[in-house]
Amino acid sequence: LLNSVVGQINLFVNRYFASGTEEAAVTYLNNASLITSIPNAIYATTLAAIIFTLMSEQTDNVAKFRETVFRGMEVSVVTLVPIAVGLLVVGDAAVAFIYERGKFTPDDTANTYLVLLLYLPIIIFQGMQLILSKSRYARGKTAVVFRISVTTIAINIVMNWLLVDKYGYPALAVSASIVSVYYFTVSMIVVYNDLGMDEFKKFVRMASRVVLPATIMGLSVWGAKQLFGATEWLPIIQLAVLVPIGVIVYAIGLRIFYRDGFNRFVGLVRRS
Repeated sequence: LLNSVVGQINLFVNRYFASGTEEAAVTYLNNASLITSIPNAIYATTLAAIIFTLMSEQTDNVAKFRETVFRGMEVSVVTLVPIAVGLLVVGDAAVAFIYERGKFTPDDTANTYLVLLLYLPIIIFQGMQLILSKSRYARGKTAVVFRISVTTIAINIVMNWLLVDKYGYPALAVSASIVSVYYFTVSMIVVYNDLGMDEFKKFVRMASRVVLPATIMGLSVWGAKQLFGATEWLPIIQLAVLVPIGVIVYAIGLRIFYRDGFNRFVGLVRRS
């Protein structure tokens, strides 16, 4: 409950600073934030819930607990990295499809897309941080998570104050992303100090093997977008054509470069 209050305080701080910039700034930030929250909301209520249940059942078995934390981090990277890369390439079409009607113009779409790009790190780091927090909850160390999260309020205020006057409302998205990276980094230090350096190295090796197929996917979708002149299409047509291309390329790439992770992810999806 207290951790959720911290999140609301940070949101209020961002809106307060946004209200002092241009008139539509709050709209751009809110619209982009809603899009970035969708993947994590779905992830948190499905796959992460399964991982948390497993961690809670294995707190007395250190080896199994470590393995479950790794599986949680693995599914976070496998799921959320390609989503972030995909939004990098087709996020403009997604924004236009969802919002561009009535008084929401192509200029508004461009401004929201800019904020969305600056928010993208949140998709990845917030998802992974959720697993790290769940691992502390499973071990009954909730106060540790709260102490870390409280410090994000101070960092968020300072970053907003330093950046917003010079760079305007996009700086608020940058600040939010910096806070998410900070939160993740400190949580990583706390968790892997407990689990051991070998587990951290295992995570790094896994993440590096996922980044390659995600990068290939992003380049493939971007190439198809340029080749077909997809920017001239209706947003829904862009998404209907480019998203399946991305999914297929990523699935093939992941199976080639990280087959074990691909098989475990498919098994977890079937289980959920």
